[in-house]
Amino acid sequence: MRRFLLEVNGQTYKVVAERLGGKLWLHYDGKTIVHSPEGPRRSGGHAALSESPGKIVAPMPGKIIKIHAQLNSKVEVGSPIVTMEAMKMEYRLSAEITGVLADLNCQEGEQVSLGQILAEIKEE
Repeated sequence: MRRFLLEVNGQTYKVVAERLGGKLWLHYDGKTIVHSPEGPRRSGGHAALSESPGKIVAPMPGKIIKIHAQLNSKVEVGSPIVTMEAMKMEYRLSAEITGVLADLNCQEGEQVSLGQILAEIKEE
């Protein structure tokens, strides 16, 4: 894991970079970008490893510190689902689709692994 400052258009960001699972993970300003041989893939809210926008996937190993949504509740695009802590930073994982929170596969205090499916949203 490496930490550095990155300046873009006059704005300075604290960036944490780490190689995991053959991919380069860049974490900054509450966002995560995953770079793989196929190209970059933004996980801005954050289903980085999921092929389905309804799946909320752990973008890295970490600990679930807050569950924001209840099972079977309606969620909108951008609604926070869970917050996890990894590498001394907090990452809020949000809905990428509008629907109902159909599955919640984690609980507060649980350690999760890279790529673990934490929740699933079913489109309405």
